[in-house]
Amino acid sequence: MGNYLKQQGIAELSNLVASFSEAMRAKLWKKLGQGFEGWNDETDEHLYEDLEEKLYAHVRRFKEGDTTQLVDIANLAAMLWWHNQTRVAVKLHASSMYGKIRSHRD
Repeated sequence: MGNYLKQQGIAELSNLVASFSEAMRAKLWKKLGQGFEGWNDETDEHLYEDLEEKLYAHVRRFKEGDTTQLVDIANLAAMLWWHNQTRVAVKLHASSMYGKIRSHRD
């Protein structure tokens, strides 16, 4: 019985992720069609902070009772997650390259 419940839980989570990601995608496409872009503009020095401020604004509206903000919150969180992953990857790559450069000097 426990294994069945675990499999059922996995299926329900898979459905949740599929449904929610589709809602996120639809909202992103809508906003892109309205001219909203630049979330991945690495030349913008304040982009990460701007995305954080937008996220906080949407969370405030949600806390005030506007449940339509949840998809926007998820999309902004995904953008921040992507930037964080990119920053980590760049740092790892840079430290890896530093190690290679240093080993060639020794």
